[in-house]
Amino acid sequence: MEQFVPIKVALALVAKDEKLFLIPRRWSILGLPLPKVLLSTGTIFEAQVEGIFRCEIEIAAPLIGVTDAYQGELTPAALQGDSAAGTKDQSKI
Repeated sequence: MEQFVPIKVALALVAKDEKLFLIPRRWSILGLPLPKVLLSTGTIFEAQVEGIFRCEIEIAAPLIGVTDAYQGELTPAALQGDSAAGTKDQSKI
């Protein structure tokens, strides 16, 4: 359950094609259930590829279309090599 006060969205976690998808199932505002036809949809998934955590989020509202989109990744320090030194050097520029 995700909560964006006063909105609550129930999400199902589904594993498919080595990805974890978050699928919206139902929602409510101030505890009042709302019609599923008005529920935003989209692609929301997380995956680990070659040791790198990746996520992609695209949310679309009925009649409006895409309202938000984001892609990102987290790379463990062990895979970045000597990134701390590189970051330090860049901060001095």
